[in-house]
Amino acid sequence: MIGLDKAAVSRSVREMKKGGIVDMHWVEDKYRQLIALTHKGLILHDRIVKLSLEREQQLLKSFSAAERKMLINFLSRMHEHVVDTNATGTRRNRKRKPRHPTSFAK
Repeated sequence: MIGLDKAAVSRSVREMKKGGIVDMHWVEDKYRQLIALTHKGLILHDRIVKLSLEREQQLLKSFSAAERKMLINFLSRMHEHVVDTNATGTRRNRKRKPRHPTSFAK
């Protein structure tokens, strides 16, 4: 789980459907939808993967094998805490003090 916002995911899927990148079908229980890449979506996916792998190689070219293992370990450990951090530590979830109307006039 990576803690994605449901509304953002819904908007993204809706836009991908409009763009012909995904198809959506209701599952038999009528509570879930199956989302699958279309032919256009698969082509886009393959382009993104190719570009991502090229970029990754470029970014990591100065790292030794041991440094790459260490980096993966650090990133994996950070990833384990993404959902908890998103739930408790985001600005969106913190209550803000209302600003005094005159604070903008200064």
